[in-house]
Amino acid sequence: MIDEKTLIDQIEKALDATDNRKYRAANEVFRNVYKTIHENPFVLWNHPKVFLLGRAFMIMYHGDLFEEEEHNIELAHLSLFYLHRSEELYKTGIITNQDDYFQILRIQSVLLKTCEDCFIESVSTFYQPHSREISADEKKGSLLLANRVMEYVLYSVLVEITDTFNGFKGDAFLDETCKNIEIYNPTISDKLLKEGTNVRKLLYAFCKAKIAKNDFSFM
Repeated sequence: MIDEKTLIDQIEKALDATDNRKYRAANEVFRNVYKTIHENPFVLWNHPKVFLLGRAFMIMYHGDLFEEEEHNIELAHLSLFYLHRSEELYKTGIITNQDDYFQILRIQSVLLKTCEDCFIESVSTFYQPHSREISADEKKGSLLLANRVMEYVLYSVLVEITDTFNGFKGDAFLDETCKNIEIYNPTISDKLLKEGTNVRKLLYAFCKAKIAKNDFSFM
């Protein structure tokens, strides 16, 4: 079984290759990382660099590592899962670097902005009855609710960044994304912001429960 150091070395090698546009070389390593996580998804669970997995899985998604939709949806969920775990490690003092925490939240923002559709099906289940079979209308309604709430999920991350760092540290992507949300939603209430935060936590718990059962299907 691969150890923590070897896995981190592989991830950093693949990320470096991506930064240098050596995509074929990066994908070869990414496939090994993907295989390792399927075999042992909690290998970096308490490691301060677990956030690198969050970045890696998002890059795998955008780099078309797989063609199948189900695999791409899985990659997006794995990215969010490890990024949220990284937040936990920061808040418990295992991750102490402020720059790392900024990147953890920034990558989450990019993920939720660019991969939003990947989470709609999962989030819709939070708005469905679980004690009986749902009707077609209830299914449609839950999907509409999920589609709407995802913007507040993203906004909750942006608010966390501004609360922690007193702004976006000059990051143009974060600034523009936040302004666009506020332009089209000029009256975002505390209730809606709380809903976004809660859904983000539910998504994390949802992913954790499935992955603990070695279930990587999110469709």
